[in-house]
Amino acid sequence: MSRRLWTTSALPLHVLLVAVLVVFGWLGWWQLERFQDKARGSVVVRDDPAVPLSALAGPSEEEVSADALGRLVTVEGEYLPGDQLLLPDRELQGRKGYWLLAPLQTGGSDGPVVPVVRGWVDSTDAPAAAVPTGPVTLTGRVQPAEPVDDVNDEGLPAGQALAASPVELLAAVPGPIYNLLVVAAAEDPRPAVAPAPVELWVHRPGGGFPLQNFAYAIQWWVFAAFAAFMWWRFLPEDDRSSRPGANAPAGHPTAGSEPAEPLRTRS
Repeated sequence: MSRRLWTTSALPLHVLLVAVLVVFGWLGWWQLERFQDKARGSVVVRDDPAVPLSALAGPSEEEVSADALGRLVTVEGEYLPGDQLLLPDRELQGRKGYWLLAPLQTGGSDGPVVPVVRGWVDSTDAPAAAVPTGPVTLTGRVQPAEPVDDVNDEGLPAGQALAASPVELLAAVPGPIYNLLVVAAAEDPRPAVAPAPVELWVHRPGGGFPLQNFAYAIQWWVFAAFAAFMWWRFLPEDDRSSRPGANAPAGHPTAGSEPAEPLRTRS
């Protein structure tokens, strides 16, 4: 059955269809992006202003919240002398070197400790590896700890570890410790020789196949297809297609007006 597309009554339906397709299509794409982010375990870097770390997390929490990951935070305290660890085989712009994992104690001598990835150096004796002394105000981004299940530090030189994790610092930390990492972006006062900034990694514990977000994406696109179907059904019908003989070829008895009466023969 044919429909009339370009009529005054059909115009609002066209506008409504376009709006629905745009909204539903975008919602489906947004859910698909969330599905992809969760599947590969990415951490979103947020543009929010820096906030104190204590406003987002505490040392007693077993796992860092999703809201805190990627956030820019500030921490005030002092690095524990002699407890910094070097993490070998870390690349930066194609060169292998070391990450600097240092415990930053906040709130005095018995306050909680924040594990800080201070930066990257190319050798163990690099001047930038020296730990700052005195009070420090650190600005950095919250990252999840690396897994330590399959990590074996045996055979490493003293002062080195394999995983960027609070677990590696437990033996040296006198008090409670945050179950997260802060990747340093700036230290105040700035060291005379600062390590190179570490690029944020994108691993989030978990991952897997986030079926819920994938199903939501498909659902929104099915809604869009249903909207297109309903748009077609509500379009006004072509009146000519409903009249008998409207589609008959010219010259056919049913074309045009009613057929003429048959001729009568004389008896």
